[in-house]
Amino acid sequence: MSEYRTLNMLKAGVKALSHRLNTSTQMDLDLALPQSPLFSKSKTTSNLKQMLLTDKLQLKASNKIINDTRTELCGCCRIIDQSAISKCYYCDQTLCSSCLSACVHCSELFCQNCSLPVYNREEQNMCLNCYR
Repeated sequence: MSEYRTLNMLKAGVKALSHRLNTSTQMDLDLALPQSPLFSKSKTTSNLKQMLLTDKLQLKASNKIINDTRTELCGCCRIIDQSAISKCYYCDQTLCSSCLSACVHCSELFCQNCSLPVYNREEQNMCLNCYR
């Protein structure tokens, strides 16, 4: 009997979330994912000290200073390679290499919002400028 109660509670939660998503005008602000300090878009670095576990499982601060390198995440939650930063040629949005596709006419890289799939013989992408 308790599994039905749990199932009904899950269904009610999904309905409430769906209703909240449909009625919210600030969906991105209301449901924003919490930003972890390791994965923020800020490029500033700070000096942090390494914490060590002793043999008695207690934390001990080390004297060694470690530079905190921040990484950027793509919209698909992949880490963006800083050595080869790729941006959409049209909107300048920084994305990972798997979220960008090359236009068959101009050969520039575009995101999915600034390009369209074209199905001639095989699936190809064309930017909005070349598609016109």
